Amino acid sequence: MLSRVALLMSVANKALAETMKFADSEQGAAFDKCIKSEDFMTKTLDDEVEVVARDEGGCCPEGYVPGAKWENKYQGAQIVCGFKEDGSVAVSTGSSNGAKTCTYNNCYVHKQGLPCKDDTKQLLNGCCGAEKTKTFQDSCKHYVKNFNNVYSEKVEYCTSYDKDYGSKGYNGKNDKAAYQAEGKLVVENLYTYTPCGGGAAGGDAAGGDAAGGGGGDADGSAASCNVGAAASYSGCGDVADTSTFVETKCGKNTKCLSLTYSAEGGGCTTSTTAGYCMVAGWNCEYYDKTYKDQAAYSGYECTTCDSDNCNPTEPGSGGGGSSTTSDAQGAVVSTAVLAAISMFV
Repeated sequence: MLSRVALLMSVANKALAETMKFADSEQGAAFDKCIKSEDFMTKTLDDEVEVVARDEGGCCPEGYVPGAKWENKYQGAQIVCGFKEDGSVAVSTGSSNGAKTCTYNNCYVHKQGLPCKDDTKQLLNGCCGAEKTKTFQDSCKHYVKNFNNVYSEKVEYCTSYDKDYGSKGYNGKNDKAAYQAEGKLVVENLYTYTPCGGGAAGGDAAGGDAAGGGGGDADGSAASCNVGAAASYSGCGDVADTSTFVETKCGKNTKCLSLTYSAEGGGCTTSTTAGYCMVAGWNCEYYDKTYKDQAAYSGYECTTCDSDNCNPTEPGSGGGGSSTTSDAQGAVVSTAVLAAISMFV
């Protein structure tokens, strides 16, 4: 009897299916429905997808998913689930006597809109490309993962991070209680490895809030930026200058952003420049709020410019565009910087 009821409810839900575009959703918006699994794994933010209501037991019907479980420290799917009120993450499913029950906890829209190779766009499941060989940009590292929904149907998703996260560090706040506010996911507070560059929610950078949130916009004329970091050293012994800069294709109509600063310890002075494809929301205002007025470092400057590969690749060379400065460090300190300084402290 219960199985028959579940079947009838599933049929009813499919009859009430509707379509939507996640590009039209607000960044961080709550999502309490279910996405057709095939759409989740093959469609982008800009595509129409099929969604339905959840069943009485809180589960998505057969052939549907609520999104993918959020994985700490990584960017992942563009609809993420599992957030409890305290910021911890858990998802559970079960079945007893034919009745299925699911606890997805809070699910949210987490738009990233990463550019993939061959001018394709990131899919809703966080992957670049629906085939086994993924098409992420070379500067973007990823893991291909999967889970089974309550009907034992396999669903694929991806997590991603910048290949130079070791020198760029973390984004967000190491405080899970800050992940949610007023019924929304506060995307800029998610504590993750440096996200892959060039993302733009809804397609173009000018087309809506992108992954970072936090105001501002990345509307510009640059299609490519110098992405990476460079450091030069003085009084640090035999520590060699370093650079990881690569000309990197960004999303359409963006700007290039640079962070420059210096640090000193034990007579060792390090000057660093980091470059990014600017994402709407992760602008100078965003970095200023997080890093400005940190007294341990000096000469912090955030600059943006508006043409291909216009941002500097030499430490301390400035940006030549609009800028905001401080007598404090304002960016992620590279592992190389810390290693060099530690030898002389």
